[in-house]
Amino acid sequence: MVLLHGLFTVLLLQHFGFLLNAQPETVSCPALAGVPGSPGHNGLAGRDDIKPKVAFSASGPANVGPYLERVTLVYRKALMNIGKGYDPKTGIFTAPVTGVYYFIFVVFNANDLSTGVALMKNGKNIVFATDNEPGSDTEDTTTNSVSLLLEEGDQVYLELVETRKIYTDSNRRNTFSGHLLFTM
Repeated sequence: MVLLHGLFTVLLLQHFGFLLNAQPETVSCPALAGVPGSPGHNGLAGRDDIKPKVAFSASGPANVGPYLERVTLVYRKALMNIGKGYDPKTGIFTAPVTGVYYFIFVVFNANDLSTGVALMKNGKNIVFATDNEPGSDTEDTTTNSVSLLLEEGDQVYLELVETRKIYTDSNRRNTFSGHLLFTM
């Protein structure tokens, strides 16, 4: 009787269009669509091949100062200027995108006067590098660096502090460099 019941069930399923799959306990019914399932998880973020590339390095002014007021130092020799954020005519870096940037500057002095340079952001002092007048070696170098969060259009530049002086020669001892670490 069980055998007849099983055979009858198979014939009934085939008659109404149900198909039996090879896997046990799996029945498919193309005539009756089920309720759609929930969407899958979002995948990992794809590669961002359009990340902005911003970096500059410039060597700078020869024998500047002293002045009674601060002056912007113009580093006219752009050794590299990827993204064109640095203007070698004005000495000003303008952020092309919002992000965190790293800046470093090196100042050389072989004069009797002290050296002093300030890194400025939109007209405000951020960091200084100073050095007393050269001692027995007659040459001194000072440096400083900083990471800054900049908004698009923010400006960063160096100013020679009043009554201070810097010097350079063909060895490009004064440099101003910066690059984008990551966008925000």
